[in-house]
Parts: sequence; C-alpha cells; structure tokens
Amino acid sequence: MYLIQLHKGYLWNKVNKTIIYLILLIAVLLELILIKPFRQVLPIWTLQVLDTDYYRQASFFFSKIVLIFFSIYVFGIGFSQMGDNYSIVITTRISNWKYYYTKFFSIGYGLGIMVIGLFLIHVNIGFLFSKWYMLDSSIWKTYGEMYGLSLVYGSLSIVSVRIGKSIYALFLSICLYLVSEVILDFNICQQVISVFQLFLPVQMYNGSSYVLIYGLGHTMILAIFYMLIAYIAYIQKE
Repeated sequence: MYLIQLHKGYLWNKVNKTIIYLILLIAVLLELILIKPFRQVLPIWTLQVLDTDYYRQASFFFSKIVLIFFSIYVFGIGFSQMGDNYSIVITTRISNWKYYYTKFFSIGYGLGIMVIGLFLIHVNIGFLFSKWYMLDSSIWKTYGEMYGLSLVYGSLSIVSVRIGKSIYALFLSICLYLVSEVILDFNICQQVISVFQLFLPVQMYNGSSYVLIYGLGHTMILAIFYMLIAYIAYIQKE
C-alpha cells in the first residue's frame, strides 16, 4: 500500500492534477453548450430524440479523445526516464515487477477517477437541463469501454517511450490511435478495419452510443497483453 501511495505522490502532482481539473472544467462548459438547445421546448418528439443523440455523440466524442490522449501522456511521462528517476532507490528493496504493476495500477486508478468524473458531468447536466434525457446501460458501457481504451493506448505509450528513449515517442501512440480512427470512420476496407480493430481498437458510433467492434472483454485482454509487452520493454531498457 505504501508503494502505491508513493507512486500517487509522484504521478499525481500539481501539474497533472491541474490538467485533470482543467479537462473536467472544459467538459462542464462543453456539456452546457451542447445542452443549450434543450432549453427550447421542441414540439416534435423526433426532434427531441435527434437532439438527445447529438448531445450524447458530441459528449462521448470529447470524453474519449481527452481520456485517451491524457492516458498516453501520463503513462508515457510516468514511465519515461525523466519521470521514473525515483525507481533507482525503490527497486533496491523490491522487484521490478512489483514496482511496475503498482505504478501501472496507480495511473489506472487516477484515470478511473477521471472517467467517473466525466461520466457524472455528462449524466448530471443531461438530467438537469433536459426533460427527456434518459440514463441507460449503454452509457455505462460506453464509459467503461473508454477506460479500457485508455489502458490499451497508455500501455502502447510506455512501449514507445521506453524503446524510443524519448518522451516525444509517445506521439507514436497518438498517431496509431488516430490512424485507427480514420480507417474506421472512412470505412476504407472491411478486412483492414478488422485487423486494426483487433490490435488498435477504437469506438464506433452506432446511433445512440459508442461501441467496440470486438467488445469490452477483448479490449481488456488486449490492455493486459500490452501491459506485459510494456513491462518487457521497460525492464529491457532499464
């Protein structure tokens, strides 16, 4: 437990906490802007449904982008040589694996808090400013999948930073994510999409929520696999 608390003290410093607070503040402002059309009473029920879907889609899109990008940043910084300098003292008393997975867990814990914050902002503003906003299981699932994706691309960020030996290598993970998004959005080729979604999953909007083609289970297994690959890259570059 003391090791996790130590990681939290280093990882969730004033800079990273400030970034999270700014993201949540921007999320509140954005949600209020998106929900503004709801303040007008629409006579046609179908228009209400369309506006609700628009609110959800824009809100989900913002949440997944900032969450994945921030995950790539914090995992990359946390496991870079610059952000990992205190490991010299710690690993003299514990194994590299224990140090690694407790640090990974500490970052995952912080990202989980961030996901919950984004979820609560979306739901509360939806209920407060819309008479026809409804909370269903797909919303819970969408945010859960966002969290899984943040772990996947965060793990890839560790691999990029450790192999590239530079903090700027984390941009490779951002590029991989964006490429996978573009291939899915433009529906380039079904076979190519299937391969990319197998190794670089992204969410697809199905009209009411964002979903993963291969599901949350596949994403979590992939996150564990990439976490182990990242560990190999981490100890090889120590």
